[in-house]
Amino acid sequence: MNLTNFEIGLILVEGSILLCFLLTFLYLRRRINPVWTKRVKNPSNGKSVPVDLARFQELLRETELLSRELSKNLEEKKEITRRLLERLDMKMMHLETLMKQVKEKEKTQPLPVREEENPSSILEMSRAGCGISDIARRLGRSKEEIQLVLDVTKLTPDFNKG
Repeated sequence: MNLTNFEIGLILVEGSILLCFLLTFLYLRRRINPVWTKRVKNPSNGKSVPVDLARFQELLRETELLSRELSKNLEEKKEITRRLLERLDMKMMHLETLMKQVKEKEKTQPLPVREEENPSSILEMSRAGCGISDIARRLGRSKEEIQLVLDVTKLTPDFNKG
């Protein structure tokens, strides 16, 4: 299963957020230890400071809820990514199969040579006195292509004999 950079980044961001929530949860859980009294010593002057346990517990519940939601979203995204990758793999395998079939057919069937594609037909028409535009129109080729074939045959004497 290959993940794209975007998917990896998405998973890392969501994982980082989940880790932050988890650390916050653990920190708050440690701070709201039931063994503690409802008052916490202030390290600066030794006086007791009232702690709003209800508020901390509410924050803890919210953190747990967010953590669960984020975890659920991350799992959903992983599942969606997994399904997309499976579909992509199936399409790639199908394309590879089609490519193999095409290559096999190309190997077994020689390409038919059309008479119009044979340069000798251009030469025959030229020798018969047809003009470049007439040859191009009859063979369905451009004038430049006909001119090129005629120029090449003038430069290659072996081809001109055929």
